[in-house]
Amino acid sequence: MPTCKKERNPAVFRPFAAAAASVTASMLLLTPRAEAVRAYYAELEPGYAMLSADASLLHGGSLGGRFYVAARELLVVGGAARYTAAGGAGTAHLATVAASAMFRLDVLQWVPFFSVDAGYQARSLPGEEGVGHGLEFAFGLGADYLVSRDFAIGAALRYHVTATATSRLPAMLSVGMRIIFH
Repeated sequence: MPTCKKERNPAVFRPFAAAAASVTASMLLLTPRAEAVRAYYAELEPGYAMLSADASLLHGGSLGGRFYVAARELLVVGGAARYTAAGGAGTAHLATVAASAMFRLDVLQWVPFFSVDAGYQARSLPGEEGVGHGLEFAFGLGADYLVSRDFAIGAALRYHVTATATSRLPAMLSVGMRIIFH
């Protein structure tokens, strides 16, 4: 009795294979690794700040704290808070709370990074009555040195711009040391 043997046509399976490959690739790219989801970074950032408001240049200290959770292998997201007191021709006080994203090239013992912050700033500037507020954007560059798997030290340079409803656009440059706990 003859048996009927069907021949498989590979051309029929190509669209299904391509669809399965694209779904698998997107799941690998979009799904965070299990260990990355549990990773966190807590930072303390003392530093020096130089504030330009109108024609005056004010110098002072800055203290910030950050908390990040790893979203992807190279991306961490979180929040930041910072207080700055700068003096010169009067004293300026700035307090900021922001959401932050940091792109870290975490492959060696030195970890370079780029960060972007967007948040709310309350400020008291010399020559202004009351407390002003506005939206602040900060762009940072830096590098960390991994002392151990759980501890790192580093440095960061950040440029802060405050968009306000008034004609004043205060800008600040800060440089500081970073103390990071993983």
